[in-house]
Amino acid sequence: MDIFTDASVNDHEKIAGVSAVFVPSMTQDAIVRFSTHLSVDNNETAELFAIAIALSHVNCQPTGSIRIVSDSYGAMKKIQRIFQYPNQTQIQTIDNILQKRILFNMAASFAQMQNVTVNFCEIHAHQRKAQPGTDGYYNQIADQEAAIGREKAETMRLKENKYKTGSGSLTTPEEEAILTQPECEIVSPKKITFTYEGGGKKKKKVASHTQKKDEYVRHSKRMGGRQR
Repeated sequence: MDIFTDASVNDHEKIAGVSAVFVPSMTQDAIVRFSTHLSVDNNETAELFAIAIALSHVNCQPTGSIRIVSDSYGAMKKIQRIFQYPNQTQIQTIDNILQKRILFNMAASFAQMQNVTVNFCEIHAHQRKAQPGTDGYYNQIADQEAAIGREKAETMRLKENKYKTGSGSLTTPEEEAILTQPECEIVSPKKITFTYEGGGKKKKKVASHTQKKDEYVRHSKRMGGRQR
């Protein structure tokens, strides 16, 4: 399964559309598109949110492999920082409260994906002439879906301002799940890799970590469960 995620931010209104495009490995034409929105003030947080939502849609997959493709170098590096060598202290260095909740949400998904191999792949953005079926092609679709989510949020914001309904109507179930996500144990899948092709890098760089047999043992007492 390949999953392409993206975000489209309206800085003035502090809202963003996010998307995930699911491409089954054996049937490349049978893609599933998903988009939603959230209140946010920076692009990296929106990109992290898109990846977290994608993982929440596939966290019931017990085995196999998943490739998450994003054009956000910053989001990818932050995920690598927290999950390549997971522990409970590194995430506490994240100052952005919403980003911290998003990362805990990812950890909750990874806790259900212990036998899955996950490859995070960062690619160049806006490959306008990408050939159908390529990573750049599906990244374009993810970009379009994120724009749809942003435009929907912008329309809702206009109605809020016109009818003075308040910002609560903008909150989606996906955003609510993140906002109510409790702290939990930081774990990774069986194998997690990070491949960088964009981000201003001329050469492809790959970083990986495979869980050892006695590594990341789950404690009997959980710090928190998944909120839906």
